[in-house]
Amino acid sequence: MLGYDIGVMSGALLPMTRDRGLSDVEAEVAVGCLNFVSAAGALGGGVAYDRLGAVKCVVVAISFYAVGMCVIAASYSFAQIFVGRVVCGVGVGLGFAVCPQYIAEISPPAWRGVLVSCFEISINVGLCVGYVANLAMEGLDDSPRWRGLMLLPLMPTAIVVFFAVPGLPESPRWLMKEGAGREREAREVLRATCEEDAASAALMEIKAALAKGGGGGGGGGGGRDDGGEGGLLSDRSARTATRIGACTAFFQQANGSEAAVYYVPQVLAAAGVASEHAQLQAAALVGVCKTVFVVIGQQLVDAQGRRPMLLSSIVAVTACLITLAFCLGELAGGGVDAGVTLFALCAFMASFSLGMGPVTWVVVSEIFPLEHRAKGTAVSMAVNRLTSGTVAMTFLSLSDFVGVGGAFLFFSGVSATHFAFTFRYLPETKGKSLEEIEASLGSGASGGGAYARLDEADER
Repeated sequence: MLGYDIGVMSGALLPMTRDRGLSDVEAEVAVGCLNFVSAAGALGGGVAYDRLGAVKCVVVAISFYAVGMCVIAASYSFAQIFVGRVVCGVGVGLGFAVCPQYIAEISPPAWRGVLVSCFEISINVGLCVGYVANLAMEGLDDSPRWRGLMLLPLMPTAIVVFFAVPGLPESPRWLMKEGAGREREAREVLRATCEEDAASAALMEIKAALAKGGGGGGGGGGGRDDGGEGGLLSDRSARTATRIGACTAFFQQANGSEAAVYYVPQVLAAAGVASEHAQLQAAALVGVCKTVFVVIGQQLVDAQGRRPMLLSSIVAVTACLITLAFCLGELAGGGVDAGVTLFALCAFMASFSLGMGPVTWVVVSEIFPLEHRAKGTAVSMAVNRLTSGTVAMTFLSLSDFVGVGGAFLFFSGVSATHFAFTFRYLPETKGKSLEEIEASLGSGASGGGAYARLDEADER
């Protein structure tokens, strides 16, 4: 959902602006408000996951998104477009809170990184579909063009809801939190993803984790965490995990990656690419590059580990941002070829997709204790969406104020800070079960003491 929205809005924004006479501020709000609302949707997703389970939450998320797109397609004013974007944002936020956690909880440890990375791949596939749709409908007049782009995803979403979702198993960990009466269902799900001995061992680990957290076994939802976000702050290990998860999610978007994708045509216009057709073609190339490299990153995340993948990605992203700042700053005076800027933009997306894109979701989905996982993931995703919305809603204004090159120079400084935080505090979780991660983080024994350092800082 989010991937298609990013891709399609990059091409639909210009005809929408011309057709409805939107100002720059209204265009920024139309783009960025979805992310602000999705932050609230993500927070609600934590509660919804605990109460409804993942499968029902997925259906609700898709339904919100589909209704929102219909509202936008039928809009004739900025206010109506805004309402449609708000409804879409609720669905996107709910999906963000639920999907990575759900994938992590049904995945065996050896494959968890690869499988959770599918979430990032789905975003990028949606991005490419949006870019291709922009090119396919470029010849239409403005009004039918952007309205058609809003309606395009309705058929595939209907197929997913009616044919794919009914076959999804529920999370075994959610089933166990519901009480001992659903243990048999949880065992069946575990047996479908691993060997009998491994399934039995996993079930014992889940029981031990729930017993430690005071949840599960009571029936009727007795395992639900009723501590809310406050529970994340009162429990020492959950508090530290929240800082790691929320900061990792924040930095993923604070470097301007999603805003750069939203505004590819505007960035290329600053680089001297005047033709709208050429801008859309270049945007499609950026999307393809981003998708290809996230597939490569997916294959490496379990083999290479979370820390090495993320740290190397941050270094490359920082270098690309500095290059973009130089190119776009020089281009204002006509000094650098636009092709160099396009190459740097593709390299930026490739570097992001190799590590920062997929690894962020893996870290957030596995770092929290079981009893706090739904709400911890929701808080981290809310921070991610708030950051994305802030950057998206201020990118054009920031570029007007300091230039596009200056904006990317600012983002490079943020990326350098991301490296310092990750190097010092992020633990390595490769190859461990979720319950092993919980135990090691609680003792400060993971990642060469990285977790312990943050916990010690909290003590001070």
